[in-house]
Amino acid sequence: MLSGSAAARLHGLERVPDDRGALLVLVDHGHHRVSRAPITVERTHRLPEPVVVNGLRIAPVARAVIDAARRFRDLDQIRALLAEAVQRGLVSVRALRRELEDGSRRGTAKVRTVLVELEDGVRSAPEAWARSIAATIPEFSSIVWNPRLVLDDGTWLADPDGWLDEVGLAWEIHSFKHHGAPEAFDATLHREARMTGHAVHVVAHTPRQLRDDRAQVRADLLAAYAVASARPRPAVTARSPW
Repeated sequence: MLSGSAAARLHGLERVPDDRGALLVLVDHGHHRVSRAPITVERTHRLPEPVVVNGLRIAPVARAVIDAARRFRDLDQIRALLAEAVQRGLVSVRALRRELEDGSRRGTAKVRTVLVELEDGVRSAPEAWARSIAATIPEFSSIVWNPRLVLDDGTWLADPDGWLDEVGLAWEIHSFKHHGAPEAFDATLHREARMTGHAVHVVAHTPRQLRDDRAQVRADLLAAYAVASARPRPAVTARSPW
């Protein structure tokens, strides 16, 4: 059966780097097959039950994306693929962890790094960059990723990208790709206005800033923390959607 990048594409995933037609084929460990470019044959004791798509036998989503990610060199490519699979509800983080622990250890160091991020609630490469910046600020050690904020009466308020609960500070990441359309931009402004209206302090950055201007982002966060700490904490509860 097919696994890796080709199988991930057949499952409908889009954040798969171009691998120039390379194919990964899984066979039972007892069979001896020779790899010939662009086909790599991998013998396995854990041959999963295949899924049939367009008449082709392919590995389930968890196996396909982990097999693909093990062969990526770029950390952000791994983040993009695994996050897409989770965000679209094709696989759970728990299933990815189970597949990672049960499978081959080859090429898994970076995948393990990304899986820890996913288990922490991170759902994109920019959020992972944000997480690494927050890790350098002692006051941000308890930041929660992608929480659901509700008021005391249970009314939904917003789902910020990051949340520092003890002071009621929300961190938003504004990507032009996801927020550039007029409707999405309006929704972003309305969400931030709702939070501000309930005394939540909001700080926002773009992915480019998170990637290229970490020192300024860190300074912004420290300033926002000081402002949020100087007023009473808002009556808002953070719940995890995961």
